[in-house]
Amino acid sequence: MATMFQAFLSKLKLLLNNPMVLFIYGILSKWYIMVMVTAIVVTFWVFKGLERTGILQASEQVVSKALSDTKSVAKNCTPLLNDFSALWSCLQNPPDYEADPEEKKFEQDLKSLLNFDNYNPQRDPYSEQNNQNDPPNPRNNNVNHIVIRQNANDRNANVNYPSDSESSSNSDYDSEYDSEVE
Repeated sequence: MATMFQAFLSKLKLLLNNPMVLFIYGILSKWYIMVMVTAIVVTFWVFKGLERTGILQASEQVVSKALSDTKSVAKNCTPLLNDFSALWSCLQNPPDYEADPEEKKFEQDLKSLLNFDNYNPQRDPYSEQNNQNDPPNPRNNNVNHIVIRQNANDRNANVNYPSDSESSSNSDYDSEYDSEVE
């Protein structure tokens, strides 16, 4: 069995050394892109048509009702697991679900994460506004660094942890590090 696989790999290597392979890959990739773009466009227009006819809104209402019933069953029917008849009647006619204040706050916080109207780039460590003054350096990426300085003669490393009051951008770090390492 192993020799059969090795024979297949040797034939594959021989095939990949052929200059016509690039031509074949080019044709296959062209067809792949054509099919994928068409599939994406068709999917877009199908969902756009479903939205215009109102089918998406109706299905959203059905799913929302089902999820609300599921939450109601979990909240109200789970405590009835010991009494089978009460559990069965609760499952057949689940009461209307009313969210607790904690759940309402949790849902509001989750929705605020997706709401970009209140976006504050000053609080986002990855925003371009916070990274404009930093030079493009992988050692200086607007994050507090643990700076390890080591003298060439002394192998005992000194570790300096920056405090919260220090700037997260250590532009003097690069020059100090480069001069001490040499």
